[in-house]
Amino acid sequence: MKSANLNIHDLGLTIEALLALAKAEQWDDLLLAWPGYELLTLNLTNICWASIPEDEVALLETQLRQIETNHSQLLELTSAWRDELQDILQNTVQSRKLNDHYR
Repeated sequence: MKSANLNIHDLGLTIEALLALAKAEQWDDLLLAWPGYELLTLNLTNICWASIPEDEVALLETQLRQIETNHSQLLELTSAWRDELQDILQNTVQSRKLNDHYR
């Protein structure tokens, strides 16, 4: 269970960092940090609530609520820039694929 808590903790820190970048409108830095967010979300596992001690359940619930709040704020801040950010991200992904292919 500790690894799931670490993933949630890391995800929370990553979303806080992305939110700070979005608030400062540092879009290039946000896009550079985005792959770390994607990696963390891909590696999330289901939480087996029954196996978690009660005191840890409360802490985990608090962390998840904070992640949800920060994530909602992040979506709100980035929605106005969504098309532009999507184009930049697509170009970044395409460049990465080309670099990987031609190495």
